[in-house]
Amino acid sequence: MATARPACPAPSPRPPVAADAFHRRVNLEHAAASLQNLLFGCLLTGLLGLALMASFSPDVTAAGVHPVSFVLILFYLGGLHLIRRNTEPMWRAVRTRETVRDVPRGEGAFSARSTPRLWGEFAILAATVVVAGWAVTRAAEGLLSATTLRAGFVGAAVLGTVNALPETVTSIAAVRRGAVTLAFAAIIGGNCLDVLNLAVGDLAYRGGSLYHAAGDDELFLACAALVMTTVVLGGLLVRQERGWFRLGFDGALLVLVHAATLTILAF
Repeated sequence: MATARPACPAPSPRPPVAADAFHRRVNLEHAAASLQNLLFGCLLTGLLGLALMASFSPDVTAAGVHPVSFVLILFYLGGLHLIRRNTEPMWRAVRTRETVRDVPRGEGAFSARSTPRLWGEFAILAATVVVAGWAVTRAAEGLLSATTLRAGFVGAAVLGTVNALPETVTSIAAVRRGAVTLAFAAIIGGNCLDVLNLAVGDLAYRGGSLYHAAGDDELFLACAALVMTTVVLGGLLVRQERGWFRLGFDGALLVLVHAATLTILAF
């Protein structure tokens, strides 16, 4: 019988690939190239690297929490501050006829709603996601108990897919409204928050350091996340207009790396 173990969150290729497929004129990384998106990718790489460093560091905790959990939070906040303040960068993406400025359309069903009402609806939807996340986790635990599947595979294939669905819907909706930069930032930013959940998990985990409880599957997933983030950063820098299967080389490679990761975890 397989037992559940804490896993390192790994970014999923589904949101960027899905958003890329809906932005049909050109590769999404070309249209949404910006310093902020590159910095978000760098932030994600740094957070994943810190999580891996914690797993190989001495098993030292304070009140059951590993020091790297506090470092993760500070690193994330510092990264957000750096991204916010760099409004006049020394580096700029070359504008082409396919580059889309992040000015979404203002018309639509939401334009007439007040800000407090939108915040209220957002809070209700966020609470629904929290409850659904708890239910999905319990279902995954039942799946592990009833089958011989590995915890790493269930976490990556089942929980990863469900976790990616809200980001996928958000990114597609943003692309359809013309906010391609927002769509891309939401994907990378959401993955940064996924890694930050390690600090929350470490606080709740009473067995010592969460990072040292991670097994080979979890560490393998974190490495796969680093590879996929590198592919995304490469896509933002290269800015290929057209690529394989209307996705660009980065989108196709994300699907390939993700499929290979799940195959290895399954066996």
